[in-house]
Amino acid sequence: MQDERLPEQVEQALQRGETIEAIKLLSRSSGLGLVESKAIIDARLRLDGQHLHDGELSTEELAALREGNKILAVKLLRQRRGLSLKQAVDVIEGRIALAGTRRTSSTVERPRSGGMLWWLVFVIACGWVAYRLLRHD
Repeated sequence: MQDERLPEQVEQALQRGETIEAIKLLSRSSGLGLVESKAIIDARLRLDGQHLHDGELSTEELAALREGNKILAVKLLRQRRGLSLKQAVDVIEGRIALAGTRRTSSTVERPRSGGMLWWLVFVIACGWVAYRLLRHD
């Protein structure tokens, strides 16, 4: 969770109130799709609405997030800030979305399509066709 800031031009577009332009700029600069970019911008706007900016999570909350324990991070944030469950979840999810900006912009993750399963189905189908052709009595 090192550098979680948005690119400068995206920040400037948000400051001008140009949300759509910010989404387009983020998409272009990070290589993310428009849907992912919109989710990140929406999360950022939710964070701004809560007046919780970068660095306002405690070290315990950040440690919980690093360990992948989102529930604990939400619980700790609620106890410390007195937020509702929805507010705390929005803050934590926004933080995760902002952290994902840098991680996914440098590497493109391809969804796993179950390639081995398709090969297995192909081999079984070929075997069945061969059996039917050779069994021609």
